[in-house]
Amino acid sequence: SFLRFAWRHASAAYGYVLLKACGLLPGVHIRSSIQRLDELGIRERCGDVDVFFENFRDKKTLDGTPKCYVCRDGDRVVLSIRGTADIFDALTDVLCEAVPFLNGEAHSGMLKAADRCLAATEASILEALDSAPRKCDLVITGHSMGGGCAILAAMRLDELRRRHDAKGPGSRLADRLYKGQHHIRCVAFSPPPVATVACRASRRCSLASVCRGEDVVPSLSLRSVANLLRSLDVLDASLEVGRRARLVALDTVKTDAVDEVRSKLGAQLSRLRDDFHGDDHPARLVVPGGLVRLGQEHHVFDDKPPVIRVRDASVSDHTLMSVDASIEALAEHYVVD
Repeated sequence: SFLRFAWRHASAAYGYVLLKACGLLPGVHIRSSIQRLDELGIRERCGDVDVFFENFRDKKTLDGTPKCYVCRDGDRVVLSIRGTADIFDALTDVLCEAVPFLNGEAHSGMLKAADRCLAATEASILEALDSAPRKCDLVITGHSMGGGCAILAAMRLDELRRRHDAKGPGSRLADRLYKGQHHIRCVAFSPPPVATVACRASRRCSLASVCRGEDVVPSLSLRSVANLLRSLDVLDASLEVGRRARLVALDTVKTDAVDEVRSKLGAQLSRLRDDFHGDDHPARLVVPGGLVRLGQEHHVFDDKPPVIRVRDASVSDHTLMSVDASIEALAEHYVVD
């Protein structure tokens, strides 16, 4: 299925070492160099593909350019963007303000990363298009923060394609996509909210987002975290000291994990409590095009404003292993049917 095709590429962007640690690579290549292993990882996950660009070991990406790769896979050209491997880093990444984008607003950090990704890969994507069939699709995909960047990169190219005087990162590629009538297909896995509902793509740019069941990341935004903090403050104020202490002491509350989150996010969370009031701030970011939550028995389309709900699998459903199990089960189900 196309969903499995996109997921194989989205997961391959994490590189050989992490894929091997997650049990997603069966082969053993202990005598190869690490850069060679990364290319082998892409081919083991995605088949016999032609890789035109990858920056997995490039120290220059410290400027904020996300790790990514460009390849030609049959009659498709693929841009796959790596996400955040650590859930605590993901929490930090989503706590970012919005900036103007299209007719609305977008997550400033991920929009900047998407633009840098287009600047780094534009020449390679053009080269891959030259080697591909005339009207091949450009597939942009990623997991977690990589999924958010993939959405904004696709929407940026779609915007540039509609402007004949466009300049800057991605403008040459957008012109090529327009003249060649190439379709942009973006599949994001477990992306956070990245843009307001006013940001819309054209019909020649399809956006699809998928996550596993109770994954919390598609609900994480500055606004949803601020709303959660307000609710917790109200709850905290209504509890007497003794009951509050008993709640913290419950076996289900891991104080070391709570302390780690607090130490990493403390300053930002305090600012949220103090600075944001009313309905206008921060921006109400959503996952553009809506989100399909994959369940064991049924799937749910979710296009409502993000609200954080803490569940048993809120974190575990975001891992590569969990998403991979859901995608493979879904693909097998449709093959059997």
